[in-house]
Amino acid sequence: MDFTERRFAAAIKRLPPGTYVAEDCIDGDTEGALAKIRVQLTIGNGKLEFDFTGTDPQIKSSRYFLNDAATTEIYTVAQSF
Repeated sequence: MDFTERRFAAAIKRLPPGTYVAEDCIDGDTEGALAKIRVQLTIGNGKLEFDFTGTDPQIKSSRYFLNDAATTEIYTVAQSF
């Protein structure tokens, strides 16, 4: 785990500091409805900070996934740098 943590920290340091925003939509609960997903990524001080403020509330169908799965997806995307 220490090796992975050091490697990940080194990769974060190579990223340009700043704030980046992305927004997209997925299908909502009903035909034609959309659910917005918005993320603001702030890079700085050796950290990645993800803020999902502005994302629509959770829909009732199974298109959203649990918080642990979302965290795993964030790590997977961040590791792709």
